[in-house]
Amino acid sequence: PTKSIGHEETFPTDLYTHEELQRELVRLADAVAARLRAHGTGARTVSVKVRFAGFETVTRSVTLPSPVATAHALLAAATPLLATLDPTPGVRLLGIAGSQFGPPAEQMSLTDLLDTAGEGGQPGAPPASAAEWQAAEETMDAIRSRFGSTAIGPASAVSDRGLRVVRKGAQQWGPDQEGG
Repeated sequence: PTKSIGHEETFPTDLYTHEELQRELVRLADAVAARLRAHGTGARTVSVKVRFAGFETVTRSVTLPSPVATAHALLAAATPLLATLDPTPGVRLLGIAGSQFGPPAEQMSLTDLLDTAGEGGQPGAPPASAAEWQAAEETMDAIRSRFGSTAIGPASAVSDRGLRVVRKGAQQWGPDQEGG
């Protein structure tokens, strides 16, 4: 049986800022979450892998109280792990994975899981529940299934080159042909 579901990418040029890494992490977490949902499971442990330009590889993990299956929840767990690392030597590879599978905890709010109150949404509005994030991301899965992988994605994954997504097919889990 599968022990983890993850995705990592080696970049054509090294990344040097947390902003660049965060944009890529959003993209990778979105792909991992879609794969978790496709398998009908959630991940309780979230791991981040970073390989620096000098080929030193570092991994960081966190175990959550309950399994999660949304990119939002994966990012809420992975972002603080990534923030502990200094990207200035250059990051060649970034990866995110989930393990310790179980049914996603839809009844718990993300605030309960990771204390992320106030992130996103309308000012003063309560944070979305895990069930609301699950429904939103399942809707994104359905749109991608019908219209293709580039039809919709997280706004924070958009760069000056447009929406970059992890595509299925010839470059499955790799960079676009344009080199980025």
